[in-house]
Amino acid sequence: MGGNAFNTPAQRLPQAQYDALKAHVFAALATSFEQIESPRNLRFKTDHGDLDILVGSAGSIPGGDEEWVPQTAENIKDNKTDLPKLDDSPNPDPLLLEVIAKLDLKPANAPQAEPSSDVVSPNDGGTIKLMGTGKMLLGKEVEDLRGLCGEMRQNLKATGWRRRGPEISFKVPCQIVTGDEAVESNAEKFYQIDVLLVSPESFDFNHLMSSYSSTGVLLGRVLRQLSKSFTLHLTHLVVRHLPYFGIPPIDITLTSSPEEFCEWLGLDYQKWKTEGESWVTEVDFWKWMTDAREDSPAAQAIRRMAARSKSTIDEGLSKKRRKRADFADRFYEWLQKESDWAPRIETGDAATLPRDSVPPSPAPLPTLGPDGEGGTSAPSLPTINQVFATPGSGKSGPPASSYNPDNPSFIDPEHPKPLDSRASAAIDYWKKQEVYEAILEERKTVAKVLADRQRDRVDRNDKATDGENKHQEEVKDW
Repeated sequence: MGGNAFNTPAQRLPQAQYDALKAHVFAALATSFEQIESPRNLRFKTDHGDLDILVGSAGSIPGGDEEWVPQTAENIKDNKTDLPKLDDSPNPDPLLLEVIAKLDLKPANAPQAEPSSDVVSPNDGGTIKLMGTGKMLLGKEVEDLRGLCGEMRQNLKATGWRRRGPEISFKVPCQIVTGDEAVESNAEKFYQIDVLLVSPESFDFNHLMSSYSSTGVLLGRVLRQLSKSFTLHLTHLVVRHLPYFGIPPIDITLTSSPEEFCEWLGLDYQKWKTEGESWVTEVDFWKWMTDAREDSPAAQAIRRMAARSKSTIDEGLSKKRRKRADFADRFYEWLQKESDWAPRIETGDAATLPRDSVPPSPAPLPTLGPDGEGGTSAPSLPTINQVFATPGSGKSGPPASSYNPDNPSFIDPEHPKPLDSRASAAIDYWKKQEVYEAILEERKTVAKVLADRQRDRVDRNDKATDGENKHQEEVKDW
């Protein structure tokens, strides 16, 4: 969050303090997590707004925005807290309690034993409060997560935490790292640590995508040159396809393994692991990203990016997204002017040529992939009412291959929009064809029902129109 998670901005971290704080955090969290990493930074960056940490955490992660603040004389006096209170139930009649005890019954409204005052919670000494609007969450999962936040706060020697879903920010006094006793008395001087809870199976993929501030974004642009069906998340790679207009798309998770992803794309993941920590400038990172295996998907995409204008590469991106991707502009400029992929103008020939080691025409993607099954993710099918209520479902201009040519307003269940060749090759490579076909059949079932409803609606309108026309003719005869 750039050091702005709390009301007061955090102190910036010079590289020496950053390294010392990182060592402190890794040691403090080692007792709670087996997987701990920090997204990589390039060495030219000499100061930081905060320290980002990834930790592997199994199980579901409740949502909610909340914070823990230390108790002060003011909030102890006012007893300020947003935690829900148990309902105040009337005290049962003493005689009734005696009868219940003799019968060994345990009614729902029996008095509950008071918790022992000897039990210590990691969030003792402070108050958990709601951030923004809404209600505080209840349940064992959220209570366990609050306890984990409190445990991390104690181990980090932090003075407060704020949680937004899976991301928890901590305030760590500067004195813990600097050793400056004069700083200890100033509670406003702190460093910010952002801890992101990540599922263990996607931990390494997240580490790759979140490093160098731009890995996921730039690789996403590379994939976009191959097919608009590719969607790159921080945790996995997906093929998303819309076979029928107005019906939820098909999402197929291809992989959450960074090694398998890089092998398919044509990049050297082992080089990233062994040499990436020493990269100094953006060019070092860009060279790795463009040093693609010959005729690999990445090589095909980068060749196209190097030969196209930036405005064409950014086509389809919103102005807001383009504005936030200034680092992408620097990459495009380097790619098209200084990289090995930069177009060359031969003497007497104004045509631009790709580099000699790569064939000029794109070859199909490989179709033989790794063994093993992978996860899938598909949205649940809507009800018929939901289908008809889908915004834009009545608009003209659906994909040409998913509607009836005799009536463009009709969906044609027997002719879904096909996958493009590159997305289809990727599904074959990852051996997901059976999974895709099964989900496509589910979508086809919905499409058939929707098409029947469309035809029935048109038939009723035609009959009503015929009846009105017949009535008008009879009126004329009178």
